[in-house]
Amino acid sequence: MLQHLQQSNEKPVLLYRKAESGYRQFINHYYLQVPTDVKELLQEQWDGISAMYGSANNLTQQQAQECTLIFLSRCFPEEGTPEDMELPLEMAEGTSFQYATVAAMTLRYFGIPARYAEGYVISQEMAEKFDSGETMTVDSSCAKAWVEVYQDGIGWIPMDLTPGIGEILEDPESNDPNKNDSSNKDTTEKKDEEEEEEPQEEDQPEPLGGSMVMVILKTILWGLLIALAVLFVVFLILWIRRKILLGRKEKKFQSQNISDAAAWIYADAAALLEKLGFDRGNGSMRDLAKPLEDKYGTEFAAQFHAATDLNDYAMFSSHPMEEEHRKAVWRFHSHVLRKLKSELKWYKRVWLKWVRCLY
Repeated sequence: MLQHLQQSNEKPVLLYRKAESGYRQFINHYYLQVPTDVKELLQEQWDGISAMYGSANNLTQQQAQECTLIFLSRCFPEEGTPEDMELPLEMAEGTSFQYATVAAMTLRYFGIPARYAEGYVISQEMAEKFDSGETMTVDSSCAKAWVEVYQDGIGWIPMDLTPGIGEILEDPESNDPNKNDSSNKDTTEKKDEEEEEEPQEEDQPEPLGGSMVMVILKTILWGLLIALAVLFVVFLILWIRRKILLGRKEKKFQSQNISDAAAWIYADAAALLEKLGFDRGNGSMRDLAKPLEDKYGTEFAAQFHAATDLNDYAMFSSHPMEEEHRKAVWRFHSHVLRKLKSELKWYKRVWLKWVRCLY
């Protein structure tokens, strides 16, 4: 369950840290500024204690706060007054205001983002004089100033460095084994950094180009699916239509009245010959005998003559025809259909088969 809670909290933490990165840039730009004359005075103070700490740019947060207290003790010896202060300050009303101003400049000098803050402080003794819900009026005697330092992942942390009240925050990077809280903070921060590094690749937004490619691919895919669906519906309609028309034609070809059946078969064969280019026009079917013989030979011409005679017999004779007569006309029809399939181009065959339903 603990692991589940940790995973559920990972994303808000990452979102917070990403949002904080922009604010951190703002903090580093505006809250590390130190006037030149103040910086020179702080450099003089630093020269006196630099041997204890090394470079001013490499101090930890705890060391920077310790040095700030040393600077404050020199600016305000013992019960310091504004006249004792060596740094130029705009605020000069009350000791806490002066301490907060000097502390803010000193911390900035050491590379720690800091800002001056002020407000009102109500002591416990003052609060005890009023009942619950009663209005309390405060004046300048309750005014108070303090300094706030910015710590990544936490935010602004108030510090009151006035003598007797001042506190030094523990350095999260301290390796002192006796400071368990500092060690735990260090471990937690490192763990959070590792957890942040792992899902960063997953949470990182895709480039605009990648998104556009995905949109185009999805559009193409949907277009193909719709086109396939339309083609399937069209094919289904054509298949059902062809099935119905060929069923009707087959019913006529298999009619009990052989004369009618033979006439239907011959008429269909004549329609196939027309698609092969043998159109009788206003003439008789027998006018096609010579062209058919020239192209397909005497055997095919003989079948044509026999089928034509049987068609005339079926159309004009009052005598019934035999089954053999129907089969003879059917053989001629099959021969013409084979010629059609072998000679026409594929797209013409598709048209005649699926649209015209000739076979």
